[in-house]
Amino acid sequence: MNSNPVCKEIRFVMLLSLVCAILLGITRMAIGNKAELALDTVEAVYDILGKDKTNGYKKFNEEFVQLVRGKNKLWQSRENDGLFICESSGYGMWGPIVAVFALDTDKQEIIGLRITEQNETAGLGSEIAEEEFTSQFNFMSYSNGIEMTKSKTKSNQFDAVTGATTSSKAVERLLKKAYVIFEIAEKNMQTI
Repeated sequence: MNSNPVCKEIRFVMLLSLVCAILLGITRMAIGNKAELALDTVEAVYDILGKDKTNGYKKFNEEFVQLVRGKNKLWQSRENDGLFICESSGYGMWGPIVAVFALDTDKQEIIGLRITEQNETAGLGSEIAEEEFTSQFNFMSYSNGIEMTKSKTKSNQFDAVTGATTSSKAVERLLKKAYVIFEIAEKNMQTI
């Protein structure tokens, strides 16, 4: 009796899928935390904190422990319980935006913010990655939320990039989304 050729093909595809899944699992184990951590994120963190970037991945994994994985990541300092690093990603006008920022929970402020990825319009929305925009977040209070405004009057407000309201609003959304995740993680840590 001859086997059905379709059954043979299905068995082959299933076997090939199993082999690929095993290889991916082995690769993930070998890579470890590096799969969750981009070099741009490490460099942004050390830039914000004013620290040397040498031995980035190794140093970062020694200094921080990851609490939340996925699209919005959260790390806590092993030495300073009040220092958290957030990486938040979402969409701007033309594509993904990734923001990395450090939180000091003791002072309830953002220490600094860097945009590590963006595809916004050159000369307009792309200015969200420039220091003129990101420096507004240095030591910004987050206790009453973060708010985009046309003229900054409070310590929790920032000015939008002129002509790039959508890109600026995207940064505001990223910060708010990351802060909600931070609050959830913080509540879960208190119950442990």
